[in-house]
This record gives sequence, structure tokens and C-alpha cells, in this order.
Amino acid sequence: MKMKIRYFSAIVLAGKVPIRITTASPLTIGSGRRPLDPASPDIPQIRDALGRPVIPGSTLKGFFRTHISRFLYSQGIQNYYSIVRSIFGFTSREIRFASRVMFTDAYVQKETPILSRQHIKINPRTMGVEHGPFEQEYIPENTTFTAELHFRNMPLSLLALFSIVKSMAKLGIARLGRSKSRGYGKINLELGDLDFHIIGKGRSLKYELMLNQEIHVNIDILIENDKVKIKDNLMPEYIEGKYEVEAIGFKTKIMWNELENKLDMIIENLKSVI
Repeated sequence: MKMKIRYFSAIVLAGKVPIRITTASPLTIGSGRRPLDPASPDIPQIRDALGRPVIPGSTLKGFFRTHISRFLYSQGIQNYYSIVRSIFGFTSREIRFASRVMFTDAYVQKETPILSRQHIKINPRTMGVEHGPFEQEYIPENTTFTAELHFRNMPLSLLALFSIVKSMAKLGIARLGRSKSRGYGKINLELGDLDFHIIGKGRSLKYELMLNQEIHVNIDILIENDKVKIKDNLMPEYIEGKYEVEAIGFKTKIMWNELENKLDMIIENLKSVI
């Protein structure tokens, strides 16, 4: 019997994906506000309470949302915006949808210096100096940050879309932070194997997730020979992992590369199924 889940009326799927970000060029994540202290750099790098550089989870969420949206639009998927809103949520005067994904802040793994450079702004009409010099803080290349992506009631097929951003970052198309036109913000992005929790009992489970008014995804979960097998109508081929019992259900670990390998199939089905 299929269980219909309207938005977050029940949480039946949850999990997390480790994220690793390594800078391939200088990186500045600014606060967007000019510092009050006149002795401070004009463009300071955001720090945590201990003075370490940090990439806020909200910055990561916006980064992934922007580039997934652009890619889906480029593929001619007519309702791409509805897909993006069903993943990342949205708010209007009439209605609100909570996000299915949450990002932790990204922290460095070792002591990292914050450096600074001076820049000037050129007036494109006169080719003279319009502003500057101004001082900009940055994180040097080969600095590694780690974070986690947490998700709830998220089909694996839509989670696979995050691999798009990994590929775009590798090409230098998806850049993070500010001063991208000056060569800042190139990163290498790694998505690790995901922990996937199913909150339910039984050897065969069927869910219909109502992601929003327009998008419904049907998910089949099967336990066979100590393996959890998962598919949905956007990813009709099973993906599997080891079966592990938990107090309120069971869990498995899904290899990210296996999920990524189904991306072409998922994109084609997004064009026709939804």
C-alpha cells in the first residue's frame, strides 16, 4: 500500500551528505556590509567566533540553488523553477514551502591565514581609476573546508542534481564568493557517500511524496538479501546499499558515484515525467 506524504506531514526519509570544498584560487566570502572601523579592510572575510574563516550555510545553499536552477533552465525543462522551489523552499505573501535541504557552515580543517590584497576599480568609459585602492581580505588557494548537507523527504533522484554543481565548479563556471571577475572563487567540490535513513517498518515500502502542488514523486524501497534497494519514477533503476536496522526504521549508505551515474537518466525524465 502506498503512503501519501503531503510536504512534511510526516518525515519518512532523511539523511546527510558530507561536503568538501578546496579553494583553487583566492576566495572571499564577505558580509556585504562595509566595516564601521576605519582601520578594518574595505572588504573583510567572514570569520567565526574564534577568528577562523567560515563559509556560512546560507551561502552554500544559495550557491547550489543558483547553479542547479541555471542548469535545469539550460536543458529546456519548462517547470525548472518549480523543481528548484520544491528542493530549496520559497516564501511569498500567500504561501510558504520549507526547504528540504539544510547546509551547515563550512569550517577549515587546520589553521589558515587570512591574507589581503589591494585592488582598484577602473572606469570602463574613461579607463581611469574610479575607486581605490581598496583592501580585500581573502583565503589562499589549497584551503579545505568541510560541511554537511542534511535533507528530509528528499528523493534520491533530485539529490543527484547536486552533482551538476560539482561538475560546473570543476570547469570554473560555478564560482563561490565575490570578485569572480578578478579570478577569485574557483573551487573543487567533493560530495561524499550519503547516509540515508528510512523511518518506517517493512520489507517493501512505497511512498508518494507531494513536493509541491505540481510535483509528486513515487518512491519504491525494497529489502532483499540484506540490501536496501531504492528507485523512483525519475530514477527507475534501483540503487542499493547495505541494510542496517535502527530503532525507528533502517538505514543504508549510498555511494555518491553510483547516484551520480544515474544523472543523465534523471535529467531526461525531468523533461518528460514532471
